[in-house]
Amino acid sequence: MRYPSEFSSEALAAVEAAMIRARRKHFKARQEWNSDWPFDDDKSVRTWILSIFLVYARQAIHLGAQDVWDLEEVRTQALEGLRLIMIAVVHTVGLGYWIDNWGGHIKSDVMRKFEAAPEWEQFEDELLALAESKAGGARAGDGPDALDEPTPVDLDASRSAKILSPRVTPPAMPLKRQRGTLKRRLTSLNRNCCGLPAARRRNSSKPF
Repeated sequence: MRYPSEFSSEALAAVEAAMIRARRKHFKARQEWNSDWPFDDDKSVRTWILSIFLVYARQAIHLGAQDVWDLEEVRTQALEGLRLIMIAVVHTVGLGYWIDNWGGHIKSDVMRKFEAAPEWEQFEDELLALAESKAGGARAGDGPDALDEPTPVDLDASRSAKILSPRVTPPAMPLKRQRGTLKRRLTSLNRNCCGLPAARRRNSSKPF
């Protein structure tokens, strides 16, 4: 089976050891089966594959914890490991139909059964722990010198303040002053309107 170049010799040894143990466990359980019900080969082979996969995935997660791979690469490499492990196993027990002949991928109905297994849940729990540790480290790296986010302006409160604030009305002009101002404006208007002669403009300003 092909391994990523980033896997250490210890990681390779751990996966190879898991492959031997899982294979022996499957065939021993099958040989010792004593029941009127037939031995569930499919379930036993899934356990065989997933027990190896969990060891393989932990090596990928370890590389993610060391920042050799990011989270996306950890998941990608783990799933590729599952595919390679399955190819190595299913053809030895006559379950080659679990693999798509065209692309060598795991068939969708088979994958759903793998995802329902407790080993898969364990894998996701450990991947989640890695993701949360990375997220926690990113938050701690922000530090006290990080720029504060601008405080959002409450537009509704601003509008309410404008509505509720009293309008300042300028003081009223004294009545006597208003009359004088109005008289001057009328006099100026009479002098300039309609081109009337000066004598007629003076007469037109007199009251009737």
